[in-house]
Amino acid sequence: TALENVDPSSLGATHNDDVPTSFRLSDTATYGCETELAVEKITATKTCAPILLSHFFSGVQETNPLKAYLAYYNVLEYYFEEAPALLSKNARTELEQLKCVMELLTTEADVAAKLTSIDPDIRFAIASPLLPSVGPAILGVDLAQPSLRGEFARWLYEIRCAVVHSKKTRRGSPASGFEPYTAAAKSVSVGIEIVRWLAILCIEKDHDLANPSHP
Repeated sequence: TALENVDPSSLGATHNDDVPTSFRLSDTATYGCETELAVEKITATKTCAPILLSHFFSGVQETNPLKAYLAYYNVLEYYFEEAPALLSKNARTELEQLKCVMELLTTEADVAAKLTSIDPDIRFAIASPLLPSVGPAILGVDLAQPSLRGEFARWLYEIRCAVVHSKKTRRGSPASGFEPYTAAAKSVSVGIEIVRWLAILCIEKDHDLANPSHP
């Protein structure tokens, strides 16, 4: 999709506003009695929820991997209560809600195909322990598990908790956490590979649910 190909350089803006240059109106003036305005016509073939796009593009432009991760994760969080309802499931915890979002957006085959398509080094990192700044390592995704969706939900949620919280302990045990602007914080980028992909699927799913007759 077009969102998969978005990068920060495509969002550069000039002057002091936040309008991407690719969406500006181009104007030309002729010196005389009349002024001509050449308008770039944009035809929208699909509309998406502005709030989801705001979170998504925030992640695209963010250079801090911790903040970028959370921006994409916020797209998924938008459906934490609705996904269980759509699936007629009772999700009591945020992890269970995330599992429902994964189920709503993907199949086991989708996740397996995504793993096959990514760089082998990233795939290796996903399956390896993720070392935070403090606390225990976050276990990598066990690719031998029968439910990859469930494993990825667990992994993404644990990364999210380590990014968001700065608790020294959790239920009396040392808690994992990432210190900003450290090598450990940069390692969160491996999770961005997956959470960004899921965020795109969530934006597209939201459009489909809002426009059930759209081709």
